[in-house]
Amino acid sequence: MENLPIEIIREHIIPFTYCPQPKELLEDIVSFYNTREYLINTYNKRWRELEDEDPLEWLENDIIRYLNEDKATMWGFVDSCVSKFSRLFLFINQKNVIVKRFVYSFLSGMGPSNNKIMRIINCSIGILTVFERERLNHFSNTLDYYNDQQALNLLNAAQL
Repeated sequence: MENLPIEIIREHIIPFTYCPQPKELLEDIVSFYNTREYLINTYNKRWRELEDEDPLEWLENDIIRYLNEDKATMWGFVDSCVSKFSRLFLFINQKNVIVKRFVYSFLSGMGPSNNKIMRIINCSIGILTVFERERLNHFSNTLDYYNDQQALNLLNAAQL
């Protein structure tokens, strides 16, 4: 800052200090960041022992489960899932059928695969309200995961 000309500071930097963002927007940004970091850290800890498992793939799957009210996506997407995606600016004033097509192609992994999992995670968390993100955190904590030995014990018991 010391080396910048005073005109740059006065004309281009200082005006931004007089434009505070709405409190709700700032809370939403903090909530997005905290939720994403919490979930990524939680899933990395939860799945770190299993070399064949990608924690982010499990996180993506569980976020989709949450969005679809814990219903299998092979049966389609529930209306509340579609309505959450209709919050995207892209879909303002669009028909529900257009939003449904997007949800199906986006969440089923169609399209380019560059960073697909993180795009789905970020977008899915981003469309939620602060309250819905809190519920997502709670939902992810209530899921029951078995380690390999527990799964093998259950399989063996089922075969008896």
